[in-house]
Amino acid sequence: LIIDYINLEQYFLGKHRFSSDDNALKWLNTVNQRLYLLYQYENHNIINNTFDKDIKLGDGGIYQSELDKALLILHKASYLSKGYQNKIFNTNKFTQDKLDNSPVTIIDFAVQAIIIDYLSNHFPNDRFIAEEDSSMLKINKQLCSDILNVLNSITINENDKWTEEKLINTIDKGKTNDTNGRVWVLDPIDGTKGFIRNQHYCIALALLINGKP
Repeated sequence: LIIDYINLEQYFLGKHRFSSDDNALKWLNTVNQRLYLLYQYENHNIINNTFDKDIKLGDGGIYQSELDKALLILHKASYLSKGYQNKIFNTNKFTQDKLDNSPVTIIDFAVQAIIIDYLSNHFPNDRFIAEEDSSMLKINKQLCSDILNVLNSITINENDKWTEEKLINTIDKGKTNDTNGRVWVLDPIDGTKGFIRNQHYCIALALLINGKP
């Protein structure tokens, strides 16, 4: 497979040249990682949660395990969110208004659920501060059902299938207020208005140790 790195750079960064050799090398390494993850995804390894345990995605020092696992689940969440973005934009469905009149979509909840579920399985003593809570899910059964359909569409193992109880419990793991110890901070769709308009958004995740990233 021959890769045209200049075209790839334009595609990912929108630039025509690198600012330095060091930056070029760093960027090429990230491209290799993206291609490897894309290969994993196309072969259903990422979606099925059978991640390659030998992959290393950066110099995380003593937090290398946390970095690897965070990046892997973020890639899965990114593919999931991007796959539904056009559908939400074209149909104007799967969007609700919260009590503060800000929009929320089924993907906000789905992304929060898969990230918290994955990280809490690998780091069971960690806590989470996340954007969404389950209050809307408890009163809007259609919203809850739509989210479950999304989650179960990417869940192969019957034993891992999502239920309403599992969804609510997982979402509400993000209600921590105390930043002492190890706490993951998550905004599942940062820029929901942009996401709905089929424009820019991001999935924002950080690990705090005693309040420091």
